[in-house]
Amino acid sequence: MEPQVYPDRSRLLPLDGALNLRDFGGYPSARGGHVRRGMLYRGGAMHLLSEAAERELAGLGIALVWDLRRRTERDDQPTRWCAAAGTELVARDHEQTPGVLAALLRDNRLEPEAARAAMIELYGVLAEVHAPSYRDIFARLLDGRVPFLLHCTAGKDRTGVGAALILSALDVPRETIVADYALTAVADFGPLLDHYAHVPPETIAPLFASEPAYIEAMFDAFDARHGGVDGFLEHELGVGEDERARLRALLVH
Repeated sequence: MEPQVYPDRSRLLPLDGALNLRDFGGYPSARGGHVRRGMLYRGGAMHLLSEAAERELAGLGIALVWDLRRRTERDDQPTRWCAAAGTELVARDHEQTPGVLAALLRDNRLEPEAARAAMIELYGVLAEVHAPSYRDIFARLLDGRVPFLLHCTAGKDRTGVGAALILSALDVPRETIVADYALTAVADFGPLLDHYAHVPPETIAPLFASEPAYIEAMFDAFDARHGGVDGFLEHELGVGEDERARLRALLVH
C-alpha cells in the first residue's frame, strides 16, 4: 500500500532557528478518531532557536521534553529554554552510538550506496538499542506528561523511531506513519551540514534522507523478531492493550 501523503505543512513550526520541528498529531487512528494536535511534537536540536522562538515554543505549554541525544551532543548543543518555561527536560546518559551521524561519518569515503545500506541496517536496530529511553517516554506519557516534545540532533532517526512507536501505539496505520516520517524531507539541515563540509555531498545525502525504506526497515525488524510492532511495544516497552487504551483516552479524540 502506498503511504498516504499529508501535503499541508500546517504541522510544521517555522520558528526562527528551529530544526525539523513539527506537530505529529492529527493523524487518523484505525480505532476511530484522530490523534490530538498540540499534544505531540518532534524536532531536532534547539540550540539555534532565537530568544523570540524560545518564548513562542515555551508558550505552547509543553510539559515534557525528552532529549534522545548523548551527553556530549547535549553539551555541545544545549537545549536552554526549558528551565525558564518550567518544562521538564529529561535525557538518558548512554554510550550507544546508533543514530548519531558523527559515528556514521567517521569514514568520509563511504560510497552513497554503502551509506544508504548503513542507514537501512541502522533502522533495524535503533528501537532495540534505545528501548530504555522509549520505555521511559511511554511511562511518562501514561502519567499524563503532555504536551510532549521528543527530539535528538536532526529529529530524524532516534526521534523518527520514537514518533513511529508512539503513533503505532495509538493505532495510526503503518502507511501513515511512514508518510509522517518522510515529511522530514522538507527540513533544512543546512546548520548541521556545515559541520560535515569535508564529507562528499553524495555521501551525506543518504544519511540526511528520510526515505520510507529506512523506517520500513524498523517495521520489518519488528515483524521478524517480535511478531510485529505490537509485540515490541508490549514485550519490550511494557505498552500492552491496557496501556494503549489509556494512551488513546489521553491523545485521541
